[in-house]
Amino acid sequence: MAALVASAALLVFAASSAASDEGQARAAGALTASRARHSTFWTWDDGREPVRRRLDTDDVRFPPGFLWGVASAAHQVEGGCANNNWARWEEGRDAAGAPRPRAGAACEHWTRFREDIELMRSLGLTSYRFSIEWSKIEPAPGVFDGEAIAHYHEVLDALRAAGIAPMITLFHFTIPAWFEELGGFEVESNNGFFVAFAQRAFAEYGGKCELWCTVNEPEVYVEGGYSSGKFPPCKQDMHLAAVVLRNLLEAHVLVYAALKAMPGGAAAQIGLVKDIFQFEPYNAYSPLDTAAASIVDSIMNESILRFLRTGHFSFWMPGQVRLTRTNTRAPASYDFIGLNYYSHHHVRVRLPSARAPHPFELLHLPREEALMTDLAYPMYPEGFYHALVRVGKLGKPVYVTES
Repeated sequence: MAALVASAALLVFAASSAASDEGQARAAGALTASRARHSTFWTWDDGREPVRRRLDTDDVRFPPGFLWGVASAAHQVEGGCANNNWARWEEGRDAAGAPRPRAGAACEHWTRFREDIELMRSLGLTSYRFSIEWSKIEPAPGVFDGEAIAHYHEVLDALRAAGIAPMITLFHFTIPAWFEELGGFEVESNNGFFVAFAQRAFAEYGGKCELWCTVNEPEVYVEGGYSSGKFPPCKQDMHLAAVVLRNLLEAHVLVYAALKAMPGGAAAQIGLVKDIFQFEPYNAYSPLDTAAASIVDSIMNESILRFLRTGHFSFWMPGQVRLTRTNTRAPASYDFIGLNYYSHHHVRVRLPSARAPHPFELLHLPREEALMTDLAYPMYPEGFYHALVRVGKLGKPVYVTES
């Protein structure tokens, strides 16, 4: 049975221009619910408004052109991704000495994409976000694989024939092995290689795809690879984490400008995908936990959102690193913001150790009333609302690109 890009996590892929919606002014208010006529009514204010705004959840309508879709990342679903940083990492062993799981053939999406697209069509989906695997298209510096390029043309043609709008992601955590050997995004001058890849991809596919994501969840890539060390390259270096995050954001700005300057670039919609977790104190009465939650949120969320709003990047971890950069082109470097939302974290202060060098830990608190996902995240719908309001303040259309 063909796999419907199951490793992708996107349930609702929504387009919204609600950045100026009056409800955003009430973001700080409580979200409450009441029962009436067997319907659930949600109120979006803080209870002090003269007229309460209610949404009858039994009478919800979406505007024409609203996109419903799924999403994937190439390494998770395609199979045959053997020439990138993640494949190399899979060849090693974890901290306990056990072999790491390998993607291998994955969902066989590379060979079964037509079946998968038919499954999408049968579900009534109208959009599909997917990443194109850099290591397959450019297996060596400046060397482009014609068969891989042709493959993604076939994917795009099949999607368009099925009435499904494509959205291409250029970087979704995997980089070619050769790029990693050059230092990857740890070296700012390497950004030119990524820009050149993006330009080649856009020259090939720009006429078939209107929606483009430059970088997926830059802070997740940085946290996993350079803070917790759970993802390749498995480092725990907060200064390097700050450098890589800065370089990824600078790469986004460069790619945006380069693609907009190309034929068809003005008509393309180009954005960055931002994951939003709420970071809350483990103990709301603890000044230390509260301060730690604020610092983590500043690194994981606000450093990126501020850069997009103002062009100012600031990464600060007390006692470890403070890195700043200003790029005046950043506020005009995106046509939309992609929002990935899953859950929230609780932050607790702890004593650093050799295996856990950071003075805090991120926890999920299972609650009896909460549904837990396979990733051990509690379902936290309220956080989705707050995440939408937060990215909506950027003043650009919002696409919910994962949930």
